[in-house]
Formats: sequence, C-alpha cells, structure tokens
Amino acid sequence: MTACAVRFICVLAAVTAVSASADAADSAGKAVPNITGQWAAYPGFRGGPPDPKLVPPPATALLLKPKYRGPYEALRARQIESDKRGEPLANASTACHK
Repeated sequence: MTACAVRFICVLAAVTAVSASADAADSAGKAVPNITGQWAAYPGFRGGPPDPKLVPPPATALLLKPKYRGPYEALRARQIESDKRGEPLANASTACHK
C-alpha cells in the first residue's frame, strides 16, 4: 500500500470513531417520549355525538377566479356524468390496470 492509501484509511477510521462516539452521546442524553395514555379517534366510533364546539364547519363551494371557474365546472360536470355511467375519466387521477 502506498502512504496516501494508509493515510486515507487512518483518517477514515478516525472520522468513523468520532462520529460513532458523538451518536452514542446524543442517544444516551435523550429521553424517550411518554406516549402512554388514552387514545381515541375523533369523533368516536361509539358513544354520543362529538362536542359541538369542536366540530369543523361544513364545506363550502370553491371560490375560483372567473378564468378558472368555467374550465373547473366543465371538468366536474364531465366527472359527475362519467361516474354516473360507471366509467371514470381517463386522466392522471385514474389508475387503469388490466
């Protein structure tokens, strides 16, 4: 081996050792978070209705600029009609596997 190769291996070993000791020191000082407790889906699948203060507002129609509103509404009309026929539009949102 040449001197350059030996020097490279020594530097690589030193960097690896320093990195490993730094990682070990970091992981030893960190506490594991406590995630115990009660977990529940909101709103719950069982029980009464959710708290009215926490219910999100109902969805509204999109507020689009006039130049975007026409093409969007035309696309939605085509999508609704194709869904009624049971034939989804062939576009990027449809994965057709045969």
